[in-house]
Amino acid sequence: MSSLRILHLSDTHFAGDGGRHYGVVDTREHLQRALSHVGHLLFDLVVISGDVSDDGSEESYRQVHDAVLPWALARGARLVFAMGNHDRRDTFRAVLGGGQPDAGEQELAGIDLDRPVASTAESSGWRVIVLDSSVPGAGYGRVDAPPAAVPARRPVHARPARHSRGDPSSAGSCAH
Repeated sequence: MSSLRILHLSDTHFAGDGGRHYGVVDTREHLQRALSHVGHLLFDLVVISGDVSDDGSEESYRQVHDAVLPWALARGARLVFAMGNHDRRDTFRAVLGGGQPDAGEQELAGIDLDRPVASTAESSGWRVIVLDSSVPGAGYGRVDAPPAAVPARRPVHARPARHSRGDPSSAGSCAH
Protein backbone atom coordinates (compact mmCIF):
# COMPACT_ATOMS: atom_id res chain seq x y z
CA MET A 1 0.00 0.00 0.00
CA SER A 2 1.53 3.32 -1.01
CA SER A 3 -1.31 5.48 0.27
CA LEU A 4 -2.96 5.68 3.65
CA ARG A 5 -6.69 6.39 3.92
CA ILE A 6 -7.54 8.02 7.25
CA LEU A 7 -10.92 8.92 8.72
CA HIS A 8 -10.28 11.51 11.43
CA LEU A 9 -13.03 12.07 14.00
CA SER A 10 -12.57 14.54 16.82
CA ASP A 11 -14.27 15.43 20.09
CA THR A 12 -16.64 12.48 20.51
CA HIS A 13 -17.25 13.55 24.15
CA PHE A 14 -18.88 10.27 25.24
CA ALA A 15 -20.13 10.08 28.84
CA GLY A 16 -20.07 6.81 30.75
CA ASP A 17 -23.64 7.29 31.94
CA GLY A 18 -24.88 7.93 28.38
CA GLY A 19 -25.60 11.57 29.22
CA ARG A 20 -25.69 14.32 26.64
CA HIS A 21 -22.82 16.75 26.10
CA TYR A 22 -23.78 20.03 27.83
CA GLY A 23 -27.11 18.31 28.52
CA VAL A 24 -28.07 18.77 24.85
CA VAL A 25 -25.91 16.92 22.31
CA ASP A 26 -26.42 13.16 21.90
CA THR A 27 -22.82 12.36 21.01
CA ARG A 28 -23.53 8.69 20.29
CA GLU A 29 -26.18 9.65 17.71
CA HIS A 30 -23.89 12.24 16.12
CA LEU A 31 -21.06 9.72 15.87
CA GLN A 32 -23.36 7.16 14.23
CA ARG A 33 -24.61 9.80 11.76
CA ALA A 34 -21.03 10.76 10.86
CA LEU A 35 -20.10 7.12 10.31
CA SER A 36 -23.22 6.57 8.19
CA HIS A 37 -22.28 9.56 6.04
CA VAL A 38 -18.95 7.96 5.05
CA GLY A 39 -20.03 4.33 5.35
CA HIS A 40 -19.58 3.68 1.63
CA LEU A 41 -15.84 4.46 1.83
CA LEU A 42 -12.92 2.26 2.87
CA PHE A 43 -10.24 3.37 5.33
CA ASP A 44 -6.94 2.08 6.68
CA LEU A 45 -7.16 4.02 9.94
CA VAL A 46 -10.00 5.54 11.93
CA VAL A 47 -8.44 8.16 14.22
CA ILE A 48 -10.49 9.49 17.13
CA SER A 49 -8.70 12.39 18.75
CA GLY A 50 -9.21 15.02 21.38
CA ASP A 51 -11.85 14.62 24.04
CA VAL A 52 -12.70 11.02 23.31
CA SER A 53 -14.53 11.13 26.65
CA ASP A 54 -16.43 13.93 28.31
CA ASP A 55 -16.33 12.56 31.86
CA GLY A 56 -13.06 10.59 31.71
CA SER A 57 -14.75 7.36 32.84
CA GLU A 58 -13.57 3.92 31.78
CA GLU A 59 -17.11 3.20 30.62
CA SER A 60 -17.06 6.15 28.21
CA TYR A 61 -13.86 4.84 26.57
CA ARG A 62 -15.35 1.34 26.29
CA GLN A 63 -18.49 2.78 24.68
CA VAL A 64 -16.57 4.73 22.02
CA HIS A 65 -14.30 1.78 21.26
CA ASP A 66 -17.24 -0.62 21.04
CA ALA A 67 -19.31 1.78 18.92
CA VAL A 68 -16.58 2.27 16.30
CA LEU A 69 -14.66 -1.03 16.23
CA PRO A 70 -17.17 -3.13 14.23
CA TRP A 71 -17.66 -0.27 11.75
CA ALA A 72 -13.89 0.12 11.29
CA LEU A 73 -13.25 -3.61 10.91
CA ALA A 74 -15.99 -3.88 8.26
CA ARG A 75 -14.01 -1.34 6.22
CA GLY A 76 -10.59 -2.89 6.76
CA ALA A 77 -9.48 -0.17 9.19
CA ARG A 78 -7.91 -0.20 12.61
CA LEU A 79 -8.59 2.27 15.41
CA VAL A 80 -6.27 4.92 16.79
CA PHE A 81 -7.18 7.12 19.77
CA ALA A 82 -5.44 10.29 21.00
CA MET A 83 -5.98 12.28 24.20
CA GLY A 84 -7.67 15.66 24.58
CA ASN A 85 -8.09 18.02 27.52
CA HIS A 86 -11.27 16.29 28.81
CA ASP A 87 -9.62 12.88 28.79
CA ARG A 88 -8.00 11.29 31.85
CA ARG A 89 -4.72 9.50 31.33
CA ASP A 90 -5.33 6.74 33.88
CA THR A 91 -8.76 5.68 32.62
CA PHE A 92 -7.88 6.25 28.93
CA ARG A 93 -4.86 3.97 29.38
CA ALA A 94 -6.89 1.35 31.31
CA VAL A 95 -9.23 0.85 28.32
CA LEU A 96 -7.35 2.09 25.25
CA GLY A 97 -3.74 1.49 26.27
CA GLY A 98 -1.42 3.82 24.40
CA GLY A 99 -4.15 4.73 21.90
CA GLN A 100 -3.70 1.78 19.52
CA PRO A 101 -5.23 -1.07 21.54
CA ASP A 102 -5.79 -3.47 18.64
CA ALA A 103 -2.43 -3.01 16.90
CA GLY A 104 0.31 -4.56 19.04
CA GLU A 105 1.40 -1.08 20.07
CA GLN A 106 4.58 -0.21 21.92
CA GLU A 107 3.79 2.22 24.70
CA LEU A 108 5.94 4.90 26.29
CA ALA A 109 7.91 3.18 29.03
CA GLY A 110 7.17 3.79 32.69
CA ILE A 111 4.76 2.90 35.45
CA ASP A 112 3.48 6.35 36.39
CA LEU A 113 -0.20 6.33 35.39
CA ASP A 114 -0.11 10.09 34.83
CA ARG A 115 2.73 9.91 32.27
CA PRO A 116 1.72 11.05 28.76
CA VAL A 117 -0.12 8.48 26.68
CA ALA A 118 2.12 7.65 23.74
CA SER A 119 2.61 4.68 21.45
CA THR A 120 3.84 3.49 18.09
CA ALA A 121 2.59 0.71 15.86
CA GLU A 122 3.32 -0.32 12.30
CA SER A 123 0.79 -1.47 9.76
CA SER A 124 1.29 -2.17 6.06
CA GLY A 125 4.61 -0.33 6.09
CA TRP A 126 3.28 2.78 7.86
CA ARG A 127 4.35 3.80 11.36
CA VAL A 128 1.60 5.45 13.39
CA ILE A 129 2.65 7.50 16.40
CA VAL A 130 0.24 8.63 19.11
CA LEU A 131 1.59 11.47 21.22
CA ASP A 132 -0.34 12.98 24.11
CA SER A 133 0.18 16.74 24.33
CA SER A 134 -2.54 17.30 26.95
CA VAL A 135 -1.80 19.16 30.16
CA PRO A 136 -3.93 17.63 32.94
CA GLY A 137 -6.45 20.17 34.22
CA ALA A 138 -5.76 22.68 31.43
CA GLY A 139 -7.56 23.51 28.19
CA TYR A 140 -4.34 23.61 26.17
CA GLY A 141 -1.54 21.23 25.34
CA ARG A 142 2.21 21.20 24.91
CA VAL A 143 5.01 18.83 24.04
CA ASP A 144 8.00 19.20 26.28
CA ALA A 145 9.05 15.66 27.12
CA PRO A 146 12.76 14.91 26.87
CA PRO A 147 13.66 13.42 23.48
CA ALA A 148 14.52 10.06 25.04
CA ALA A 149 10.85 9.67 26.11
CA VAL A 150 9.47 9.98 22.59
CA PRO A 151 8.50 6.52 21.31
CA ALA A 152 9.97 7.17 17.82
CA ARG A 153 13.45 7.29 19.36
CA ARG A 154 13.21 3.78 20.80
CA PRO A 155 15.71 1.32 19.29
CA VAL A 156 12.99 -0.63 17.46
CA HIS A 157 12.60 2.46 15.25
CA ALA A 158 16.24 2.78 14.31
CA ARG A 159 15.10 1.78 10.84
CA PRO A 160 12.56 3.84 8.88
CA ALA A 161 9.08 2.54 8.19
CA ARG A 162 8.66 1.37 4.62
CA HIS A 163 6.74 4.53 3.73
CA SER A 164 8.84 6.88 5.90
CA ARG A 165 9.72 10.25 4.44
CA GLY A 166 12.35 11.42 6.86
CA ASP A 167 15.12 10.81 9.32
CA PRO A 168 13.86 8.09 11.72
CA SER A 169 15.70 9.75 14.61
CA SER A 170 13.36 12.72 14.35
CA ALA A 171 9.94 12.02 15.90
CA GLY A 172 8.20 14.66 13.85
CA SER A 173 9.45 13.49 10.49
CA CYS A 174 8.07 9.97 10.61
CA ALA A 175 4.58 10.60 12.01
CA HIS A 176 2.56 9.39 9.02
